[in-house]
Amino acid sequence: MIEFYLFRHGETDWNLAGRMQGSADIPLNETGVQQAEALRLYFDELRKDGVTEWFVSSPLQRARETARIALRISGNLNVPQEPRFAETHMGHAEGMTREELVANYGEEIWLSWIDLGKASWQARFPGGESKGEVRDRALAAMSDLALQALDDGHVHLRIFVATHGGLLRRLLHHFHPELKQPISVENGAVFQFVHQQGLWRVDVRPVFEIGS
Repeated sequence: MIEFYLFRHGETDWNLAGRMQGSADIPLNETGVQQAEALRLYFDELRKDGVTEWFVSSPLQRARETARIALRISGNLNVPQEPRFAETHMGHAEGMTREELVANYGEEIWLSWIDLGKASWQARFPGGESKGEVRDRALAAMSDLALQALDDGHVHLRIFVATHGGLLRRLLHHFHPELKQPISVENGAVFQFVHQQGLWRVDVRPVFEIGS
């Protein structure tokens, strides 16, 4: 059994301002650091059982900083990075608020982005990735990690992945296409994905949220 714990990074100033971050490399703010420290307490309890573990992060610093704090990765160790776990590249929309996006490109592009129908997997902002492209690269990264774990002979392995809200929503809606409302992914939230006997088991509810 391969357990994946995908978690969203802590808060940044752009989160606070409602700006679309995408591939922009924005650091944690003070609240984000505190959220990573709260996440560390949850992971400390989870890791007491001694299950073999791997950890990997999006290359963006807000995810790497969260991983370093939450998983107690010492300063002289590198956080392994996987570019396929990076946030959606939002093209020309990066740095904009919703209001600025609508003013520049019209409301239709925003409505297409937040839609959950099958056609919405093709939605993208000018110069950016589609939601489907993000889903596909994230799924490929997880499948590759699961295959590597099996090839290495692991019977039970826990993989921690520091990633982003948009990417997590893409994965969760992929595994739960029946949901007709957007899934909330708060800063510091943790979701479990289990790979066992070639199948995935995914709970749409977080196993941990800050303050819960």
